[in-house]
Amino acid sequence: MAEARYQRVARALIGAIRDGRYPVGSLLPAEVALAQHHGVSRQTVRKAIEQLHQQHLVTRRAGIGTRVQAPAQSSGYRQQLSSIDDLVQFGETHLRRVERIDSQVIDIATAEELDCLPGSRWLCIATQRLDMSEQPPQPVCWTDNFIDPAHSDIGEQVRREPDTLICVLIERSYGRRTLTVNQNASATEMPVDAAAILGVPAGSPCLRVIRHYLDELDDVFMITRTYHASERYKLRSTLRHTVNEPLS
Repeated sequence: MAEARYQRVARALIGAIRDGRYPVGSLLPAEVALAQHHGVSRQTVRKAIEQLHQQHLVTRRAGIGTRVQAPAQSSGYRQQLSSIDDLVQFGETHLRRVERIDSQVIDIATAEELDCLPGSRWLCIATQRLDMSEQPPQPVCWTDNFIDPAHSDIGEQVRREPDTLICVLIERSYGRRTLTVNQNASATEMPVDAAAILGVPAGSPCLRVIRHYLDELDDVFMITRTYHASERYKLRSTLRHTVNEPLS
């Protein structure tokens, strides 16, 4: 699929930061100048800069501009997800490529892994994610998406809209809104099919993240199992003290 204009601009800016053309502490050119340089609209430039902001490469301040706050990393993508909005943002900047769509009856071992009923049937869509800020785009992770079979015709939409989360497509088509996402991360060994896509040895250390998507009735309508090669995942969380008493 063709790269979106804002993704192309974001990739160019990341490359310029990485090469030192925009060192840490310097200001990026004004939106108008960037728009003229890249032959795009100011809206496209704003969207590109938002990608850099989401990756914590720049800060923005009214009346001052966009300042580089960190050098672009070249050692691989670090995923940072702390909210449903972050998941949506991730979907917009890392395109999905469908590898396989089939129907699966969950065996006992997989049911224990996914915390679902053995013998239950799910639509399974196996996908990889590509980091579009790299050239050529680099694989970030492998995901097995287990979807309520009531939504079995969602497969073609998943193929047509690679930058939209599957849960968003389900909400749009069926009105089933994601209210809660429960996620569990654990260390494990990279399976063979994911290893081939991510370019790492099968059985090498990896991080497995399992997410349960719950609707407004607290019913699970999708379970995802994602594998990340070591050093390609970073979880960012915020802890707040909610009791008005001193910590002991």
